Amino acid sequence: ETFWIDQTELFLETGNGYALKTLAVPADADETRVTWASSDPQIASVNKNGEITAHAQGETIVSAVSWDGKHRAECRVYVTDPEEKIDLVLPDHYREEGGMFAVQCFSYPEPQRDQGFRITSSNAEIVSFEDGQSYCDFTTYSYDDIGILLKINGVGDVSLTAETEDGSLTDVLNLQITLSDEGEYIVTDRDDPADSLFEDQNTVRLYGANRYDTSISTAEALKKTWNVSQFENIIVADGRNYADALAGTYLAKVKNAPILLVGSDLGSQAQARDYIFQNLMDGGKVYILGGTGAVSSDFEAMIEELDVERLAGADRWLTNLGILKEAGIYGQDIIVCSGTDFADSLSASAAGRPILLVGSSLYDVQAEYLDTLGAKKYYIVGGQGAVSEEIADRINTYGPVVRVAGENRYETSAAVARQFFGDESKAVMLAYGDNFPDGLSGGPLAMAIDTPLLLVNSRNTLYAKEYAEQCGADKGVILGGTTLISDDDVADIIGQ
Repeated sequence: ETFWIDQTELFLETGNGYALKTLAVPADADETRVTWASSDPQIASVNKNGEITAHAQGETIVSAVSWDGKHRAECRVYVTDPEEKIDLVLPDHYREEGGMFAVQCFSYPEPQRDQGFRITSSNAEIVSFEDGQSYCDFTTYSYDDIGILLKINGVGDVSLTAETEDGSLTDVLNLQITLSDEGEYIVTDRDDPADSLFEDQNTVRLYGANRYDTSISTAEALKKTWNVSQFENIIVADGRNYADALAGTYLAKVKNAPILLVGSDLGSQAQARDYIFQNLMDGGKVYILGGTGAVSSDFEAMIEELDVERLAGADRWLTNLGILKEAGIYGQDIIVCSGTDFADSLSASAAGRPILLVGSSLYDVQAEYLDTLGAKKYYIVGGQGAVSEEIADRINTYGPVVRVAGENRYETSAAVARQFFGDESKAVMLAYGDNFPDGLSGGPLAMAIDTPLLLVNSRNTLYAKEYAEQCGADKGVILGGTTLISDDDVADIIGQ
């Protein structure tokens, strides 16, 4: 006879709860008569029925001991504070009327009465505010139940962006304006960008003959997701190494840009050059990540007639800081990953947070930078073998630290998914966990479709499958060809 708990780890926000269950073999064994306890009830308490309540940020172990004391099972519980966010919505009760419609903006977890917001229209020729401007400043308490009124000027796709006055929180509402047969405007929320990528498919595989082709395939998928023909900005990074590209994923989010990979060969450089000239908007900008040893001066000369900025430092750590400074990350949550291996930062690249890469210690220049950020929270991705406890302790002087880790890179990637996406993901992105090339350019697309990036190989699909089952995710984006991630493994993970 034995028993176990239905969860071995839980991620909860303060104020939330979960009812653990014990499972016994055989099913009628007395082992289900257990005593529950928490190693730290101040963080999360548990009652006699196994019902957990999360109270404060931290980590605790909830245990169940059999009635005779012979058997014990544990669940590790991680508690975090609710994420601050804003939500820009199109209310059902006030759609188009007389060429006008309304949107509402809410802040969570609690309304911030003194916080100012700005809403910006991506195209004032389609949607503007009443005064014809493309933006409007307001607070959440400066309008009534209707919301903020907007004026329809034409048909097409338009994005409304809400941003707090300090720039720390943003949300985007994607709308489509059409005309009915009667000539009346119809306003439609098209805010599931994954729909435009998947269409009627359950899987989308992005791959090419090499990593450079795959990065272009991923950029094309990003265009399809955003419903654009060209990009405002394009980021170029070294495809032979991982550090600069993964450090640049948050910059890609800020700049609405794909990440193209280049090598030292003329072929990959010419391919990227041609793609840039065909797919960069007039007046757009190219960001090159890393020094000339990463992306050569020869490539830079190929696009010298464009607006080009190189973000580079003497090493990967200083390049990382230059990228973060360009992105502008004051007051935001920071993810901390090892810069000497790719796996954890690849998983974290989908989370939509700035990534700080660290080595065996936190360098003084990094510490000085952290001291200026006012970060709300630091998420360390990976175990102590990846980011040491010494580094964690030092970072803790700049803000609260939460470690997100598993026994290996595959379990860690699932833990990252649970931490930043919860159990609401309807799709997953899969990348090969033994090497980095195909996954490097996936972060911007994962962020665009609000999808976690899970590492897998032929021997390690269990954690990805468990996460997909927990969420009910039945769609998948696969980075790379079938020799790395087989169709059978994909079908098993997403239940197809």
